[in-house]
Amino acid sequence: MDDGLTSCSTENETSSLVKNAQGMLATANLRLHKVVSNSVAVMEAIPAEDRAKSIKDLDLRHDVLPAQRSLGVHWDIEKDHFTFHVSLSEKAFTRRGVLSTINSVYDPLGLASPVVLEGKLILQQLIVMGKKANNDNPLSWDDPLPEIMNQHWHRWRDVLHDLEKVSIPPCYHRGGFGNIERREIHAFSDASKEAIGTAVYLREVDGGGEISVSFLYGRSKIAPVHSTSIPRLELCSAVLTTQAVKMIRKELDVEVNEEIYYSDSKVVLGYIQNESRRFYVYVANCVQTIHNATDPHR
Repeated sequence: MDDGLTSCSTENETSSLVKNAQGMLATANLRLHKVVSNSVAVMEAIPAEDRAKSIKDLDLRHDVLPAQRSLGVHWDIEKDHFTFHVSLSEKAFTRRGVLSTINSVYDPLGLASPVVLEGKLILQQLIVMGKKANNDNPLSWDDPLPEIMNQHWHRWRDVLHDLEKVSIPPCYHRGGFGNIERREIHAFSDASKEAIGTAVYLREVDGGGEISVSFLYGRSKIAPVHSTSIPRLELCSAVLTTQAVKMIRKELDVEVNEEIYYSDSKVVLGYIQNESRRFYVYVANCVQTIHNATDPHR
């Protein structure tokens, strides 16, 4: 049995959910324990032996609550924020060492995507330089890489610790927000000669007309080494955006009234809205993927 993560509107509802879940699982001889909550009242309602190991012996009213790992993401219980914990061991300046460092930043929501993207671009350059260094015998995973990129790599690697200063509230709307009357997903796509990316936001409107906008998901991919036109990369970015929204809609358990997509590429918008012209197979497949997930006429 792995970890589970949920949230409730009130402390009483949370306490009841935990106790009911424990009782139900107990009928199958399964013990639900290692419980953590950002509410002291909820934690006090849970027996000490069922709390997470790091807070079993703490004075919940006075001691500082330690950060917890929640489904791989670090959760600062004291501030109720998601954050990053960067643990970098010395890795050799090789393809294997560089890749290991990049993958050490676990970021399933894409919160640090712009930072990780630079590391991926450095790795791509190193691979290309390694191939050019010896065309007959390219550098392997554990061969030393060209020293000309060593300073660039270490400069990026050293700033990774600054991610620990970043904190993201897990709730999609601020405290005191009223009953939500409308929800919209706003998805942005963009591309450059180096990478493509998407950023998806949730816009909520309450009964009093107050608006809350929160970041949902981000993703980026490096562009291929071989020459590719910007319009084609912009089209790839639009496809990436529709795929991201499709995934988000499966995970959100709330009603979304509208999806709105943004692209600053007139070529891509022309591709999507043109139904009379026949495109090359690659472009046609991308456009069809977008049409299957969106309504371009709205």
